[in-house]
Amino acid sequence: MTSIEFVRRNLFILVFLLATSAFAERDICLAWFKKTKVSSTDKECVYKCRTSSIDRDMSNALCVTECPKFCTPKKCEPDSYWKAKIKTDRPKNWDFPSEQTISWTDSEQQQVLHILSRLPEKLKQIPLQGIYRMKTSVTRINPATTTEDGKNIVIYDRAFENPFWSTQEVIIHELGHVVYQNMGKAKQENYKVVMGWKNQTETSRPQDNFISSAAKHSEQEDFAENFKFYLLDKDILKNKVKKAYHWLFKEYKNIDLKKGC
Repeated sequence: MTSIEFVRRNLFILVFLLATSAFAERDICLAWFKKTKVSSTDKECVYKCRTSSIDRDMSNALCVTECPKFCTPKKCEPDSYWKAKIKTDRPKNWDFPSEQTISWTDSEQQQVLHILSRLPEKLKQIPLQGIYRMKTSVTRINPATTTEDGKNIVIYDRAFENPFWSTQEVIIHELGHVVYQNMGKAKQENYKVVMGWKNQTETSRPQDNFISSAAKHSEQEDFAENFKFYLLDKDILKNKVKKAYHWLFKEYKNIDLKKGC
């Protein structure tokens, strides 16, 4: 046997042993994964797999690195109603021509559609025409804007890039504006009276009786913030601003976010 043939034979044996070892390790890891009882289609499958302490020992210590291979989370199909609301360009007769229209990224669209698809069915009754994407507001700190007629929402970069709020909070806040602007004068007046607004910007309420600092700016901001907390965390709203909670509960008793798929 020549030296070249010797090397080739040993190399073949080495590759065979490594492959056999890899298959054996995968079998061990697959058996361990099944013991964890984590569903492979769970959207948090990888996280639950990696943090599972079920039967962890030296023989399967590295199995957590295989978790992504065992997980095949179910893909969420976006609600077709809300998908149709994602628009390009800009709203008709937009008041701020200097604002730059930009394209949605795939990631942004998926994120927004996931949020919208969790909204209660009742919110499909509001006359929202579209949700648009622009780069920066003329009011630079704004993450989003709702048109004065309450028909369109514009989302800016800051809705995705700011550590002080989530994209979900921004979208539900803006939907609160849409709800308020389309619920009729009688309901608006009733809300103002109940919540102590003398006019659009003056209130008789104590400064510590607001759900957030943003809510103090105007009756509309107050409603949008209360609406946001009513959907995202009813208990906080109920404990901090009882009048707002009870008003919203009376008008929108059965609206809750759906569970994510």
